[in-house]
Amino acid sequence: MVEKLGLDVEGLHRAFNTNEFAQRIQHDIDDGIRSGVNGTPAFFVNGQLQHLQGSFEELADPIGRIVAQSRGS
Repeated sequence: MVEKLGLDVEGLHRAFNTNEFAQRIQHDIDDGIRSGVNGTPAFFVNGQLQHLQGSFEELADPIGRIVAQSRGS
């Protein structure tokens, strides 16, 4: 799959084998946990944490509710 995407296979192996990005990844995980994220996919709209359940087509539903609330509807 990596090759089909035209990505640097050797660079990927090097990053995995040397843990080149381990600290950065752990920092992102820790930030997510501090923000209340306990699964993926998760996103924030107007500071409100949303966990997407189901398909990505359903992504518009929670966004629409939050936008309607912010408009006072």
